[in-house]
Amino acid sequence: MSNGKTLVQARSQRVAPKDKNYYIQRAVKYSTIGWDELCGNIARSLGVSKAVATASASAIVEQMRQLMLNGHSIRVGNIGYLRFGISAKAVDREEDLNVGLVKCRRVLFIPTSDVKKSLKNIEFEVRTVQEHV
Repeated sequence: MSNGKTLVQARSQRVAPKDKNYYIQRAVKYSTIGWDELCGNIARSLGVSKAVATASASAIVEQMRQLMLNGHSIRVGNIGYLRFGISAKAVDREEDLNVGLVKCRRVLFIPTSDVKKSLKNIEFEVRTVQEHV
């Protein structure tokens, strides 16, 4: 599989605290692949019916969800790891620790070293987006 090419959009944007315009670059998201299309792709890849692929994929997703909710990290093939994480307010004393200090809950993705290497080899094409005033 090739490393691909990613389109990067550059847009002039006013940035604080200097209140000056800078060109900000962001990768362009081409599309979102829906569940139905993904399961169809899996079915074609495996040579099974879409119903079998959908049932299998649904079971995998549910297992991953349950395992992560119970504190497990999940290795997702050769692309990386998924796990739940939190962000919590720091306190000075151990006796002040409590679950009320949790500010944010999130799903974290940690790519494998192979994926990180592949990302370094992606070609970029930069296009500037003109603002209409």
